[in-house]
Amino acid sequence: MMRRICTAAVDEGGFDFAAYLQVAPRGGIRELAAAGSKPAHLDKKRLKELCAKIVQEEMRQRITMRKAGNVCILLPLWYGKRCYGGLILCWEGVGRLDKKSLEIVEDVLGSVGYGLALLKRRTEFAKLTKRLEHHLKMQAALNGVIRAALESYSLEEVLRRALEETMSLGWLAFEAKAAVFLAGEEGLVLKAHLGLGAERLKECGKVAFGECLCGEAAKRRQLVFSPQVGKKHKKLSGDEHDHGDYCVPIMRGDELLGVLHLYLKVGHKMGEGEAAFVKGVSDVLASVVARVRAEKAAQKAATLY
Repeated sequence: MMRRICTAAVDEGGFDFAAYLQVAPRGGIRELAAAGSKPAHLDKKRLKELCAKIVQEEMRQRITMRKAGNVCILLPLWYGKRCYGGLILCWEGVGRLDKKSLEIVEDVLGSVGYGLALLKRRTEFAKLTKRLEHHLKMQAALNGVIRAALESYSLEEVLRRALEETMSLGWLAFEAKAAVFLAGEEGLVLKAHLGLGAERLKECGKVAFGECLCGEAAKRRQLVFSPQVGKKHKKLSGDEHDHGDYCVPIMRGDELLGVLHLYLKVGHKMGEGEAAFVKGVSDVLASVVARVRAEKAAQKAATLY
């Protein structure tokens, strides 16, 4: 919108230069749109300082600058208590805008400020809607993991089905690879997986505590996140490429039961709710593992009597 306004100011309004400096909610200022030939004397740093002053002092009147036969005016863009930046109009000589024309321009800018506020609200609503949609999908996937845990399958099958439900969230940038390790006396043992190649299965069949990211998550009892392959990774196998990782300890109270390993697309940034989601999956897996172990212990005890 502001790009079109700047272009119209030059093409239709006869100004030599027009630009829009945006003021971000946290105070950052940047040139977001411009049209025409910028006067050589126009100091961007000075303009940003003036925009900052407009916000700090809540100035709503225009600022006029004259130099070397050129005139530039900085018109603040306000709507309510929010400043959206300033529109700069420059021309050579005098007489381009009389008092009445300036009043008309400022009145139009009031509508522009309203338009910017409306666009921001629509953007915020769209973001909120998307966040809600993501949370609902995460809850649906977690419910799928719980359903898999309640079915009467072998432990390996339950873990594999739980991985499938977890990986169904494509927007979370998961790769089509995942694994569940169970904790033993000397380290982690791979129990279920999706998409791991033969070389990786051989390499990661057993992982010592503290080794690679899964071993680190087990040793620290904390979620380990990595956006790409780094020094702590084991070397990539022939059928693998750079990727990110979520390694989540599977805990039952203070007891380590295993580690959930989810592959991510390289460069992924941890989003809102993701850590809670993968922690929720690991909690369900902890219940499954604990239940199976309790059943086996009960069966073993029954055979002794």
